[in-house]
Amino acid sequence: MIAGVSYDFHQMAVAWQRESTLWWRTMSTMVAAGLMVSTLLTLVVVPTVYALVENSKLRLAALPSRIKAWYWAPFKGRFGE
Repeated sequence: MIAGVSYDFHQMAVAWQRESTLWWRTMSTMVAAGLMVSTLLTLVVVPTVYALVENSKLRLAALPSRIKAWYWAPFKGRFGE
């Protein structure tokens, strides 16, 4: 729960909103939002980017052999292979 609570010792009462609690409430909202965004980035975005990079590396490594197979495909079987 994001709330600001302070205790006023002069009046012996709980103050739910003061000038200082308004600042803390805004700050705590930003901290909570930052934690949610960083969790999303850590658990979803970063692994997805790593997977995309690895897949593209594998595809680029296989590209020369795929081009060679595509180029020589019409000639297979014509010359006794």
